[in-house]
Amino acid sequence: MVSAASMHISASAAMLGAPISSTQTATSAILGVGASDNPRTMHWQTVFGIAASWVLTAPTALGAGALAAIVVHAFH
Repeated sequence: MVSAASMHISASAAMLGAPISSTQTATSAILGVGASDNPRTMHWQTVFGIAASWVLTAPTALGAGALAAIVVHAFH
């Protein structure tokens, strides 16, 4: 069941041209199967934490890269 859900997530992202990692695919599939089985047993605080980390990763990396570029440029 998880592998079918994982395949569906990967195919959907490919059709949209969205980049996703294998970690995102596996985590989404596991969460989806768990939620479909019984949503009341899900640890929703953990799910929201995972989603927040996915959303915040790109802006955080952008900021760190920009800061590194400024520091390197200042001392070069």
